[in-house]
Amino acid sequence: MGKSLAAVAAVIAIALLGYGKGYHDAKQAVQVAEGKKLTAQVAANKKLQETLDDETQAAADRERALRMDLADSVERLRKRPDRLPAESRAHCQGATGAELSAEDGIFLRGEATSAAICWSELGRCYRFADRVEGK
Repeated sequence: MGKSLAAVAAVIAIALLGYGKGYHDAKQAVQVAEGKKLTAQVAANKKLQETLDDETQAAADRERALRMDLADSVERLRKRPDRLPAESRAHCQGATGAELSAEDGIFLRGEATSAAICWSELGRCYRFADRVEGK
């Protein structure tokens, strides 16, 4: 009976060792798979961040160019005459903007620049939202 009990104990020990080895191997395989998945997510996030950084820099460059163009326009517009008296404005011919006074031209040019910046930023927001939604 002692030998059979020892044999049963040996079989149970081998089974437990086999189970432990299998459990360890399976756990390790899951950890490796999760590690690969995490690495892929980190790489995707890094690429997304680089894209967003590039877009942010491009938006800053566009805004800088618009503001520089505004500054140049303001310098040219300051050379225009002041507003004409009310009675003279009634006889003003044309609608091209060439007749605008310095103050009016500077105001309108500033508004156009603000609108262009807002439009650019709105497009950037739409592109970001599309990217987040996965479109």
